[in-house]
Amino acid sequence: SIKNNLNTFVPTELYEPELTAYYLQHTVKVLKNDFFEVDTLEDFKLTNVYIPFVNITNYLLDMYGPFNYQHAASVLVSNLLNINKKTGGTHVYVHVAKTEIDIIVLSDANLILYNCHKITTFEDFVYFILFTYEQLNLDKEKTKLILLGTIDNQAAFYNQITQYLQNVSFLMYDYNYTSELLNSIENHQHFVVLNQF
Repeated sequence: SIKNNLNTFVPTELYEPELTAYYLQHTVKVLKNDFFEVDTLEDFKLTNVYIPFVNITNYLLDMYGPFNYQHAASVLVSNLLNINKKTGGTHVYVHVAKTEIDIIVLSDANLILYNCHKITTFEDFVYFILFTYEQLNLDKEKTKLILLGTIDNQAAFYNQITQYLQNVSFLMYDYNYTSELLNSIENHQHFVVLNQF
């Protein structure tokens, strides 16, 4: 999958191919010669519009021939929507990477918000999450924050956010792998990689 923050989600019923660049121009800097791709999340009536890394995809195409790919946000959001559809309710999911976080707010099987933010400090991490709660009028005591990615309960990021929100947990997901090595991985880590196929 392709991981960058050059994407946006559009309801499929509103998506028009000739407006692809338009959808992105409000969130990322679009250049005249940019190439666009889309992933359609059919079960959830969403289209993820994004700019892939053309030089990398062309290199892989030259080396290995045609291949399928999608944006990491498509994998993340579609799998979280499948989980949230089963559990129901409104939840805030935060996928933590080294220098950025993806914040996904879901209500049942509906995407309410997807944002990707660069973070460099604990304060950035806390700010973007609390700002999301504030802007969407989410109850800080009742709306569950579910963490996944490169974070654990010993991480400073975790300790910081639990000072402001009480209902914080890690994503619990059963992969049912038969490999001892894969089963030894915390099930909230490497979520995108383990759910690509």
